[in-house]
Amino acid sequence: MIVKKLLIGIFLLSNMIVAGGCAPRLSEEQVIKLVESKVEKDGMGEIEIISVTHQLGEYVVKWERESNCESGTEYIDDRSGKLKHGMQSIC
Repeated sequence: MIVKKLLIGIFLLSNMIVAGGCAPRLSEEQVIKLVESKVEKDGMGEIEIISVTHQLGEYVVKWERESNCESGTEYIDDRSGKLKHGMQSIC
């Protein structure tokens, strides 16, 4: 009885791991659109994407905005598209 419950638990856990690992990763273009819409909603003008890299389950997007000498880096979850954290600076 205990062995049966253990096997069922292992089966369910392995299915959750496989299902969780199969979630599609966002494309670079999708991430760029997310960052542009987030940053440009303040009405200060358009931004220029400087670089997009992918590492450890997140996209790192660096951008600049010449209109107010602003730049920033956004860290976006590669599966959900949620902003993990970001940094902005104005020179």
